[in-house]
Amino acid sequence: AAELDIPTVLVPMSPGTTSAMGLLVTDIKHDYSSTLIQRTDSLDAERVNRLYREMEGRGEKALLAEGMGHARIGFERQVDMRYVGQSYELSIPLGEAGVEGGVEDVLERMLGDFHAEHERAYGFNAPDEPVEFVTLRLTAVEAQEAVERSSLGQVLANYRKVKHFPFQGFKPSDPDLGHLHNPAGGGNPHHTFRRIQIITQVVSEFSVQHGHVSARIQC
Repeated sequence: AAELDIPTVLVPMSPGTTSAMGLLVTDIKHDYSSTLIQRTDSLDAERVNRLYREMEGRGEKALLAEGMGHARIGFERQVDMRYVGQSYELSIPLGEAGVEGGVEDVLERMLGDFHAEHERAYGFNAPDEPVEFVTLRLTAVEAQEAVERSSLGQVLANYRKVKHFPFQGFKPSDPDLGHLHNPAGGGNPHHTFRRIQIITQVVSEFSVQHGHVSARIQC
């Protein structure tokens, strides 16, 4: 933080719990890819669709094996594209329907997106140059149900009922290192540390460099 000139660092309430909650509510994803180097002006649309169907089958099987339901399973499709002769690619969304049905319309939209993204990323594009597919990518997603704000509020309310232990002082273990034990809140606000301090809470531990001013660690 100091090297980046960040003046304030926030240590969230019960960061371990927050991390665990994030794991519970985040979407579950499996990523797949298949190499297919073909120019867009001679693209084998049937092969593209077949490869995507194969990846979709693998993704669906993996999610179902983890106990997920069909209703919440979806797929995100992207294609790594580049100008012919380039050694780097840009990932462009393919869309939910793949290239089945209106391949010309799909390619026209993807080429427009590719040229625009190339301009954004590198400052130029070359609409007259040939473009090729390089890698087909698919993400199989099982969307998790959103957590209601009222549920989160109840969690925080229950947490605040936990007893907060007072500041217990420093426990130096090294001439240049101090230790501040802070089980669940408390601490002296606006205290300037003269040594590097290790701050210990119930589920986290972090350091404060010497000369920095602390704020109250409060839940």
